[in-house]
Amino acid sequence: MIKINETYTNESGTLCPIKFDELPFVPQHIFYTKNVPRGGVRGRHAHLKCEQVLICIRGLINVVMYDGFTHKTLSLRNEQCAYLPPMVWSQQHFDEDNSILLVLSSHPYDENDYIRDIEIYKQLIMEKSND
Repeated sequence: MIKINETYTNESGTLCPIKFDELPFVPQHIFYTKNVPRGGVRGRHAHLKCEQVLICIRGLINVVMYDGFTHKTLSLRNEQCAYLPPMVWSQQHFDEDNSILLVLSSHPYDENDYIRDIEIYKQLIMEKSND
C-alpha cells in the first residue's frame, strides 16, 4: 500500500500533494469516481498494459485484487493508496456513503487495454504462466 506522506494543514484546510516522481510511473490519465451508492462495486476488470494507483480521497473503499491465483483485499481510507500492476483483476467496493476514488493511470484511456470478462482473464493468466 502506498501512503501519501506529506500533508499541510492550516486554518484554511489541508493540502495533500501527489509527487509524480515518487510513483512507479508518470500518470498519463487521471480520473475520479464519486456518487457510488454504499455497497456499490466498480472496476471488475484488468488491464493488459496499464498500471494504476488508486487513492481513496474520502470514505472507505475496499479494493479486491486477483492475480489469477490468489485474492487480496486492501481497505483504503482517507489518503491511502493501492498500486495495481497490469494483469491484475480488480474491483472496488464503496463501503461508505460519499466515498471518492482518484485513479492515476500510466496510459491514456484505451478500451482495447481492458479485459472485462473474468473467464478470458483467467485463460490469459494460465497461458502466461505456461510460457
